Amino acid sequence: MSEKTVSDSMSSGDGLPPVESPWVKRVFSAGTFNFAVATAAALIMLIPVGMATVWLGIIKGESPCILCGQERFGMVLIALSALFILRYGPHRKYYAMLILAAFFYLYTTVRHWSNFFVFDTNQGLAESVLGAHTYTWGVFTYWVVLACAGIGLFWLGRNEKLREQFGARRPTAQPISRYAKVVGVVIIIITLLNSAQFFVINGPPPFSGTGCGSGRCPQRFTWDITKTAPNWRMEVWERFKMPTLDGHSPDMVHIPGVHQVSGLKTGSAEGSPMAPTGKLEVLDSTPLGFEATGQFGQGRAGGIAYDEDSGLFGIVSTAGGLYYTNDDFVTVEASAIIDRVNGWDITHTADAMFFGPGKLVAMAWNKTLYGSELLPPDEVDPDEAWMDYLESTGNLGSAFGVKQRMRLVTTRAKAAFSLAVAKDDTSDGYLLVSVPSKKNKSIVIAQYGKNHKLVREGVLKANDEDMKVEDYYPVSAEIADGKLYVLSKTYQSLLVVDPKTNVLEATYELPEIGDYHGLTVKDGVFYILSDVDGKDTVFTVSMPK
Repeated sequence: MSEKTVSDSMSSGDGLPPVESPWVKRVFSAGTFNFAVATAAALIMLIPVGMATVWLGIIKGESPCILCGQERFGMVLIALSALFILRYGPHRKYYAMLILAAFFYLYTTVRHWSNFFVFDTNQGLAESVLGAHTYTWGVFTYWVVLACAGIGLFWLGRNEKLREQFGARRPTAQPISRYAKVVGVVIIIITLLNSAQFFVINGPPPFSGTGCGSGRCPQRFTWDITKTAPNWRMEVWERFKMPTLDGHSPDMVHIPGVHQVSGLKTGSAEGSPMAPTGKLEVLDSTPLGFEATGQFGQGRAGGIAYDEDSGLFGIVSTAGGLYYTNDDFVTVEASAIIDRVNGWDITHTADAMFFGPGKLVAMAWNKTLYGSELLPPDEVDPDEAWMDYLESTGNLGSAFGVKQRMRLVTTRAKAAFSLAVAKDDTSDGYLLVSVPSKKNKSIVIAQYGKNHKLVREGVLKANDEDMKVEDYYPVSAEIADGKLYVLSKTYQSLLVVDPKTNVLEATYELPEIGDYHGLTVKDGVFYILSDVDGKDTVFTVSMPK
């Protein structure tokens, strides 16, 4: 066939667009588009929202949590957007509203689902539908909505009338089919039923619903408002105190010079969960003879450790500084300021330990380790040192390799920060002690091997089960003579713990030594780092006999 013949077969005449078959015109017609939109709106209301409201809720008695409510609201908003499209055509503002709603509520649904996807098989909230819980189906639903919205854009490109409605300056009312009217009635009925269910279970504003993360899951559904009203809650409004993208984070912990926590029981051991066995004594005190700063000249001394092999103390800055000093705490033998802002987050450093001869390791509040190793200057690669350190005395290499930091994984302390780490020479590993929080009220003691892998973890406990040991506030730790010693910010106490059983064996009242937050041992004496009226000071304190 000649080139002209081919061209003639694809067009209705010279210079005219190709002729589409009647089937293609019918598929991409405005009527078919509106039918598809109406059907999609009906399906999203009848299946996920309708089943959750009528079958799971009213019939089976399952009540939605606050996040379930957000997911359903998003689906209702999408269905209402579809109604506007049916009435006024696919004008860009209605189409954009639908897509933005799908994106936003996909995020909230993934936020909900992510709380549970790490659980063991079939664990989760409420009953499952075809093997998946409702929040999992929510993720699937919103992905389908976005996929359908994308397909709809191709549709608009094939129909001139739809294109005109999409790009019109102002939307104009269009005739609406009987089928679309029925869909609208269905949407209104299910929305009202859903609203009634939420009103009975969660109450009118400002009551805001509950969630199992708050420790009190929604009660079963009943129309008897006298049974539901006593359980109406406003706890969700507490989340607006501090805007954050990370709803999993516990409250910020106490780090001198970084963040001050108010309301802690400090100043004496009076009223402590375990009565002190005795009181320790101050032997001496020495102000730091240098400023233990970090990047940008910020920070102050955050932790202290002692290295028997080199006879040096290590002082780490809250902002990424590493200092090797003699016991006069004036002479600095080596120092470096780490490139804090590149790599795993180590914004706030809280404690220190020596992980081998000359290997000073700092721990950030989020359970991330970094550090340096004391080396002869000719063994330090200047290019590698430049990558690790913003400043250096030239005799420090990296503790774990260039730009390497160790993120410690826990199971029981995921929702807790840590201010205390202690080297265990008997196992070549170390222990981490978490700070109790509203999200994780226990004090978790986690043991790691020399490869930084979790070996075991448990909760600090006492022989008396009624003792509230979680009222202590660990700010530093050290292992000596087979015991784990922990400084507690609350009750001015030193805790003595059996590291094998995690049992609190005794407590001792500390003397008045300021805002203490670092602990190490040398020659049978405690060295405690403290903030005294804004000055970093090292106290020597007697150990328990």
